[in-house]
Amino acid sequence: MKKRLTFAARVVADVQAGDVPFYELATYEETYALGGVEGVRGVPAQRYYGKEKVFANLEARSTLVDFRLFGKSFGLGLAGFFDGGRLWADGFHHPELDGTAFGLKYGVGGGVRLHQGDSMVVRFDVAWSPDAQPVSAYFSAGELF
Repeated sequence: MKKRLTFAARVVADVQAGDVPFYELATYEETYALGGVEGVRGVPAQRYYGKEKVFANLEARSTLVDFRLFGKSFGLGLAGFFDGGRLWADGFHHPELDGTAFGLKYGVGGGVRLHQGDSMVVRFDVAWSPDAQPVSAYFSAGELF
């Protein structure tokens, strides 16, 4: 493994139409949009609901140390991130549901990455958001994106 600094970014937009079940309004694909380990880290999962969602994740990742253990190559690294997003009740103007301000929900934080070879990653992230106190912690396999 090479020691390097990687900048990664993704933007996700999700629109649901029709009579969407309430429990689906906080999700995109099979996970939560604004909150949780796969969306806007730092914001509690299932806190915000809406048919329209837009969010982005920005990450800087670096491998600091390479080592061998049990005949396999590993890398230990760090990551820093900023996640942010917004959702709306539906395609119509609803200030009583959506608010009148900008309404950005965000989280900032960092984490540790343990790589095994070029394909396996285990990550531990800690994120702060004004929506959750004091911080949120996440343990997961695989990179977010």
